[in-house]
Amino acid sequence: MCRMIAYASSKPKVFDPYLNDLAVLAESGHRDGWGIAYSNEGKIKVIRRVKAAHVDPVLRSTHGEAERFIGHVRWSTNWQSINAASAHPFMVRGVILAHNGCFGGWVSTESHRRRVSDSLVFLEALVEKMKENTPEALRDALMEIMADERLVGNPGANLLIMFGGKVYAYRCGNGYSTLYIKNEPGLSVVSSVPLDDGEWKLMDAGKFIELIP
Repeated sequence: MCRMIAYASSKPKVFDPYLNDLAVLAESGHRDGWGIAYSNEGKIKVIRRVKAAHVDPVLRSTHGEAERFIGHVRWSTNWQSINAASAHPFMVRGVILAHNGCFGGWVSTESHRRRVSDSLVFLEALVEKMKENTPEALRDALMEIMADERLVGNPGANLLIMFGGKVYAYRCGNGYSTLYIKNEPGLSVVSSVPLDDGEWKLMDAGKFIELIP
């Protein structure tokens, strides 16, 4: 199971501590690549690497601050897919997505046929289904896809999405994996596991939220 972190801040926030958290999570077993996406004033940067985060000098040399941030460390169930192209997060037409868990249905079949990540196939389908380039269209498309077992099976899939200068989190409805949220003045953070001794709350299953600092 992969691990993910995201935050939304009311002003640019140094993200170096969250890179350290990713390295710790990688060292505990999530060693099949890492990636981040971050945004300031609409300018987005994405870094994806196949090397394990805790031993990758690129992570150690990466510094910065951002108003919106997503980080991911990967634990792959298929050794043949351990490559930079399969590292998260993915970006398609301005929508950025990181995912942990797995999809079934058409998404799984198509990912095996194309030999690409099921997360990428899912994101392509999500963007294609969006009728408009709005947060409401994103939410509606996501809920429609996740309810269609023909497309996704019974997914144990948590999602972090960056779109339109905002960050969204979705926790799957079957309780298969966890997302915790912590809010404090000017900052909202979600993580697969609590990162400190703060007041983290487990997101409700089936919940889709915007991180609001």
